[in-house]
This record gives sequence, structure tokens and C-alpha cells, in this order.
Amino acid sequence: MEYGFESADGEAGALGAAPVSQNNSEAVETGCEGRPGQKTRRGALVERVREGPFNMGTITRNGFVDIWGTRSAEKTYTENSAKIIGGFARQTTNGSLGARTTAEKMPRLSDFLPQHEQAWLDAMEQYIPDSLAATPAG
Repeated sequence: MEYGFESADGEAGALGAAPVSQNNSEAVETGCEGRPGQKTRRGALVERVREGPFNMGTITRNGFVDIWGTRSAEKTYTENSAKIIGGFARQTTNGSLGARTTAEKMPRLSDFLPQHEQAWLDAMEQYIPDSLAATPAG
């Protein structure tokens, strides 16, 4: 099964369809085509992401999803992502907001996927226009 996410190196172009292994050890961009000539919903999301800098979190090599934010749109995305898994967003000492599970831990990729794939994609799709609207033109 394939899912879209940002790689740990922070490259916006790395958000795309990527194989998720048992230990989630690598995030490898494989492109955004589902079948030849047919763009997938994830592929459309990749195209939107290339419009600007976005913070949708990081998936660590051991499968934790680090979602946090300091700007308004990022905080809303963080809150929405945490709610998807029944968790909450917690204010940190540096002023950012981080997603946590009900056990007050960083969520794992398996907390989101596959059962909450659609809701997480919806949260990402809402975050992109919110972030673009908050970004000064330049």
C-alpha cells in the first residue's frame, strides 16, 4: 500500500506516493501516477504542495509522526490531525503546538494509516489553502 508524506529531510517534493515498510525505515518518492495516464488524488495533492513551503510534519525512521506548528494554519492542521486519531494538540515550551495520542505520546504512522487515510488527506488538503492564504505574496 502507498501513502503520501513529507520525508525526514524536509523536501516538499518528497511528499508523494511512497511505499511504507513494516518498520517505516525509508520515505522514497515514487511519483504521483496511479495508473499510466491517470493522476491519483495523492498526485493532485503533490501538485498543490509544490505551490509553497508547507509543514505537514515528519515521519521518523521508527514510524513516529511528528506533527507540530507555530503558525495559525500549522496549528489548525496539528489540532485536526490529532483529533483524527482521538488525540489532542499540546503547547510546547518553545511555543509550538504538537500532536499527541491519548497516551500523551507522539503518534505512530499506524495510528493514522490505513484506518484514517481519508481524514488525514482531507486535513492536508484543507491545510494547503489555509497556509497559502496566510503566506504573504512575494
